[in-house]
Formats: sequence, C-alpha cells, structure tokens
Amino acid sequence: MNDLELIITPDYSHVKENKLFLKLDIKIDGKNPLMTKNDNFDIYELFNSWHQPENNNTYFIFTCECGIAGCAGYFDGISLTKNGHYVHWNDLDQNNSYSFVKSRYAQKLRIAAKEVLDWKSFADNRNLQLHFHPDWNVSERIIELAAKLA
Repeated sequence: MNDLELIITPDYSHVKENKLFLKLDIKIDGKNPLMTKNDNFDIYELFNSWHQPENNNTYFIFTCECGIAGCAGYFDGISLTKNGHYVHWNDLDQNNSYSFVKSRYAQKLRIAAKEVLDWKSFADNRNLQLHFHPDWNVSERIIELAAKLA
C-alpha cells in the first residue's frame, strides 16, 4: 500500500491585492510524483474524483503550473478506481500505479477539505478573496466540494 500526504500551503504574495492563494502539494510515499518541479497539483480534480461514484474515470490531478495538464505533458491523466477497501490510481502518463487504503485516503481528503474551509474563513475575516494554484477560476467549486467532504 502507498501512503498519501496532502499539504496545503498559503501564498501571501497577492495580499496587497486582497487575494490569498492556496497551493496543494501531494507526496506519495514521501516523494513528489510529478514529472518536474514546475508542475502542479489540481485540488479541484482531487476533490471531484472522490465525489464521483463511477470507477475508472480519468482525472488530471497532476497538471502544469498554468492549470492546463497537457502543457506539462499530462495528456492521459490518472485512472482512479475505488474497489472495496482500496483506492487505486493508475498514472497513465508516467506508467505508475498507486494503491491506498480507502479509509485513510478518505480521512486525508476530509482533513484537507477542512483545512480549505478554515482558510476560507481566514480569508473572509480579512476581506481577502481565496484562490487556488493553479485553478484560477474554480475557487467557489473547490469550496463547495470541500464542504461536502469535511
């Protein structure tokens, strides 16, 4: 079994413009699974994948820093399957497979979702707009998915 770690980091570089950005980092077994250090993770795709009942859907959890997965060479995505007590990722771009214990996976998603909601409260209390790297235009959808998960 693989171990998934989700890390949410604030980026205060746009606070003077009343914007607070959050960035998701993922480690699998303590390592970054991206092709390059300039690539990024898509928190919307990660949260959305949990809410979909179908198996073998493809998600672009790994993406470019601009938000367009193909720009960084991620053309095929991750085929995600929920099977009994496990969640399986088949990384079709890098030919890697990962398997996670479903209960621990769900718990880590819930913790990340709660953290997103906490940052939303933090931003609201300071009249800041909350944004996510690289999802410049889907902040409200991420908040909605986080509220369903938390």
